[in-house]
Amino acid sequence: MDGDPRVSALQWEVTKEASTSPKTWAELARTTAAAAAADPVERANAVTLVYERALRAFASSYKLWTAYIGYRQQETSRLCGPNEWFQAVREVYERALAELPKMPMLWVGYMEFVVASEVPRVTMTRHILARALSALPATQHHHLWKVAKRWCAMPVVPSATVRAVWRLYLSFQRSLHAKREYFQVLVQKGDFNGFLQECVHLGLPNKSNKGAVEERDLLLSDVSFWETVQTALQGKGWRFTGDIGPLRELVALGKMHCASPVELSMAFAVFLYGQGHMQEGRQELRQLLDEAPEAQTLISLYHLAVEVEDQLVESFAVDPDLRRLDDAAYNGVVQHLFGDGDPLSHLERLAHEFPLLLNQAQLRNSPHNATLWLKRVELLQEDVYAGRSTFDDLVALYRQAIQQCTAGMSRVDGAAAQLFSSCAQTLIRGGKLDSAIAVLSEGTWCVPFTSAALNVQLLGLLVEAQLMSSASPLSVRDALAERLTSGARSGASKRSRNGLLQSSAALPHVVHHPHAWIMWCDVCAAYDSANAAAWRRLVEALASSPAFSAEAACYVAHKAYICRQESVAVMMLERAVAATRQQPTAQLFVLEQYLSFLYTRDGRQMPLHQFREVFSLVQQVTPVAIRTAPSAVIDLHVSCAYMEAAIGLYGTAVRMMQEISLVATAALRGRDEHLRVLQAILEHSITFTEQRRGYDSVRTYCGVLVQRLQHALLLQRVALHWAAIEKRSGNTAQAHLILDACGDSQDPSTEHGEVYWRLWESLCTSVEEFEKVARRRQQALIRFSKREAQKQLRQQRRLMQLFALKLLRPTTLLRSIMSNEAQRFPSCLLAEMHRETMFEFHHRARPPTDALQKQLRGSEAGLWAGCAALGLNAGQLDDWPVRDTPAPQETSRLICVICGSQEGEFLETALTTAASAAYRGSGVALIQEVNTMHSK
Repeated sequence: MDGDPRVSALQWEVTKEASTSPKTWAELARTTAAAAAADPVERANAVTLVYERALRAFASSYKLWTAYIGYRQQETSRLCGPNEWFQAVREVYERALAELPKMPMLWVGYMEFVVASEVPRVTMTRHILARALSALPATQHHHLWKVAKRWCAMPVVPSATVRAVWRLYLSFQRSLHAKREYFQVLVQKGDFNGFLQECVHLGLPNKSNKGAVEERDLLLSDVSFWETVQTALQGKGWRFTGDIGPLRELVALGKMHCASPVELSMAFAVFLYGQGHMQEGRQELRQLLDEAPEAQTLISLYHLAVEVEDQLVESFAVDPDLRRLDDAAYNGVVQHLFGDGDPLSHLERLAHEFPLLLNQAQLRNSPHNATLWLKRVELLQEDVYAGRSTFDDLVALYRQAIQQCTAGMSRVDGAAAQLFSSCAQTLIRGGKLDSAIAVLSEGTWCVPFTSAALNVQLLGLLVEAQLMSSASPLSVRDALAERLTSGARSGASKRSRNGLLQSSAALPHVVHHPHAWIMWCDVCAAYDSANAAAWRRLVEALASSPAFSAEAACYVAHKAYICRQESVAVMMLERAVAATRQQPTAQLFVLEQYLSFLYTRDGRQMPLHQFREVFSLVQQVTPVAIRTAPSAVIDLHVSCAYMEAAIGLYGTAVRMMQEISLVATAALRGRDEHLRVLQAILEHSITFTEQRRGYDSVRTYCGVLVQRLQHALLLQRVALHWAAIEKRSGNTAQAHLILDACGDSQDPSTEHGEVYWRLWESLCTSVEEFEKVARRRQQALIRFSKREAQKQLRQQRRLMQLFALKLLRPTTLLRSIMSNEAQRFPSCLLAEMHRETMFEFHHRARPPTDALQKQLRGSEAGLWAGCAALGLNAGQLDDWPVRDTPAPQETSRLICVICGSQEGEFLETALTTAASAAYRGSGVALIQEVNTMHSK
């Protein structure tokens, strides 16, 4: 190295000049290190000698110290043992810091060097950090803390050291970000014990320090902090050495700030179990089960509690060390783990209480659900039977459920009626009839259920309870009558804060319900059936009440008749007939019941004038009622006819039967849903006439029907009946004449027409007759086929009119024609549509010449071109699919011809569209023609 000219020159320069700069020494050191040498040790010693001489001359040169330290770290580590090299470099760092204690990067480099050592030097690093913090001003500490935080995150650093360093750091830096970093380091190191203790230390400061309180509030409001706490609580295999009390306070604060208080509480409960605090863990889980906000959360909590208890029982059962304990120690273990002498008691309690807890969680979300309250009542009843609850608890629950489901509601759900009914039945079984009557009275008269039938159902139970408690049934009847006749106060009743209704005013829709009055009738029939005055009072009150209905009147009349109050029954029916005068269907029902009453009372000795009077009312209501209830009207008339026939008045009976058949045929004409009813009455009337009046009457009646009937099926039935009668009478020719006269209405392609022609053929006895019937059948088939074709043509013409005339949208018209649906149109209809389209073109655009019209009509492409021109002129057709037409090039050419006869702004748009269409149709020559026209 001494022979190197550069080295020699630099040595001479630093020897000659006394005021040599540090740069010269640094250059000499670098040159010496770069010179060739046979022995690396010799070169290292030479470089070291240069640096030592330079530092004696310039002991305060930061660059010389950093260069020297860098050389010793990089170049000399291979020349000696690790420990010797580490001590040598450390000595250089110490010398540098003694000369330059205020240089922060020297301290940073020193700490990084010690931290990077293969052998962990925790104490040395901590002392260096303390010395650096003391030596440097606070504004330079952030350089040190970067290295210190990385060092604390290393696994070799003990938790105590980490907490000490970070607490020191947090005394300078109080930000939320710094605390997050600290907690993250503890969690990553798995030091959950230290993490939770630090959380307690930082989360529960002294309230006297205002700044600490603000810092705590900032930390507690951080949601991610509580997620980290929850993760630590759920960790396994570690022991918490702190006090549980402050940690419980911290968790209580976390419930108010975290994203999921339930999950945090669950993690804390599991933590208590894991730390051996069994009693506290059970209390925490029990509190969670009682306060579960929803059913799904409760199920998760229940599974957690069962799993924890099951693991405790299993561990207790398989632990071999427990067998070697004496009784006192064994009982102590059981007392610590389970709290009592039975290890399975907690599991049994959980299994028993789960239905109630689940129902409680469901009710917390749906407090007005009567079905859930009924389920809770059922569960509590099981406890009452088992002796775990009392009868008063059950009654109190009923009252609470009624209060929740009915208070302040304009319409109460129907399931709540079951609450009133079940509560009353429970009170009756408990011997509290008065309380049961009060509950039923409230539900009957004061609760506005969605259906008044529920109030009436409760009314029935109320009357039964009153009859059980009252010594006089007549007083119950009088009370009910007074309630019904006293009228109803408008508006809903008000509910008191204590639960049950205090007002006794009945709801109007309950008082006006017919079944409530029927209850009055039943009580009269059961306990005072012989009192005619009571019956008349009931009839008078019902007839003048808004609750009056045909069904209620007939029911009262029926009960009065059973109780031998015939005059009352007649009076009720007469009142019902008069009251339903404006209700044809209701009056028909009353008249039917009136006739049944007369026939039941008198049989065949029925007064004929009274029967005829009632039947005249039936005839008056028939034209209107038959349109809404045809089956009931026809059935009533048929019954009257049979009643006439029963007393021997066959002529009148037949006339009744024929009249109703004619009236039904006229009233129900064109209503196919009643076709089977008409067919039945026609056939039945023909059979009835034949049985009571003979063939001549049937012939006359069938002649009238053939003239009036229009439906082919009904006409077929009448004709076949008539022909059958003629055949049985030996008048085969007359039968052929009848069938021939009605044959024009029977389509052989239909089911009933096939039956008609087959039965006509069965009458034939000669070849001529067979040929005649076959010829007539073929003629009918041809005629009906033509009618069907004409009908389809009219439908298609109508559809085309919708396309071309009503819509008048050429775009829609073209797309419809080009669709698969248009392929079923005959060519004649397409031509007609073409004419209509061109007609519109004449009115909307400049009329084309005669030659152009000839071109348009001369080919199929003319149709598409004419429609396209109409669409372009209307501004409704943009780039229509010409290539999908039968002749795209020809169609495009005709479009250009049409466009050539136009003027104005339309021409440019039309030519552009035609050129685009021609391009898609590969019409190159046509494109040139279009461009020429466009340029003109």
